[in-house]
Amino acid sequence: MRDWDRAKDTSKLTWENAKHATRDAWQHASDFVERATPGDSDRDGK
Repeated sequence: MRDWDRAKDTSKLTWENAKHATRDAWQHASDFVERATPGDSDRDGK
């Protein structure tokens, strides 16, 4: 991610480690929206 060193504030995580948690959090939020929204909100066919 661009500017990770600036955006991370006091976190000691490198982007290499933080990107996995970020991806997991994004997937969790996406799954929540998919369940809460009728139809195929993310157009993935599910």
